[in-house]
Amino acid sequence: MSIKLDDVPISEYNLRCKLDHDHPALSDTRDYVVSIPGMAGAYDFGADMGPKSFNLPFDFINVKSNTDIVFEIRSFKKAILDGYGNPKTFKLSFDYAPNKYYNARYSGSLPLERLIHKGRFVLPLTAFDPFEYSIVANDEITWGSEVITFESDYLFGTIGGETHSITAPKTIVETVNGDTLRPIFNINGSGTNVIISANGQSFSLGTFSNVNWVIDGDNYTALKNGANGLSDYNKNYLSGDWIELLNGDNSITITGSGLNLTFEVRFRDKYM
Repeated sequence: MSIKLDDVPISEYNLRCKLDHDHPALSDTRDYVVSIPGMAGAYDFGADMGPKSFNLPFDFINVKSNTDIVFEIRSFKKAILDGYGNPKTFKLSFDYAPNKYYNARYSGSLPLERLIHKGRFVLPLTAFDPFEYSIVANDEITWGSEVITFESDYLFGTIGGETHSITAPKTIVETVNGDTLRPIFNINGSGTNVIISANGQSFSLGTFSNVNWVIDGDNYTALKNGANGLSDYNKNYLSGDWIELLNGDNSITITGSGLNLTFEVRFRDKYM
């Protein structure tokens, strides 16, 4: 089985991963419950998903001595540690899901079993963000691409990833193939009382001229010409929110007057 760390196959470190390995379908839950003496059961206040852990059994290949193993493990350490010797976060991908990756890092301990002419170990990794992410962003989905294959979750008919010219109120469609997400809106130009709406949520940018807005809902930031624009984001607009896009086709409406905008929606599909 092939695994890649930051797009580098583990075979380049003279390693192979056994077919039997620990790759949980879902991470553990964090349950929020309150038990009260004298009451059966507990009050359920919902749950979140915790980090996702992997235990990957590796064997060294093409080694003839313990000296070779020392050299190979030293090379492999550079893949999982930064220049200061601390665990670093890297992209982890599996050959049976080639169009997705996790952001994972070494977490645990790494005993090395040294055998005659070979060695083996179990690498503990944790994706503290438990989502898998598409290897391409929505604007990189092109039919005929050598990156997007028939094994991916993308189907013919996926809509989005374009730059739109907006000179009058307009509705565009963006397709999300994964789970619910908050995208980045890149809006450049001028408009009066500009409001963006989708899925029952909306935000206001008010009136502006020759301004570049970058609205990042995932990080709750609003940049106006590169500076913090939160004071003008949803100003005097009490119903303003951070827009979420749902799995499937999402209709996004741009309204206002005097519109002369370019409008982009950027995101990377994610999957639990």
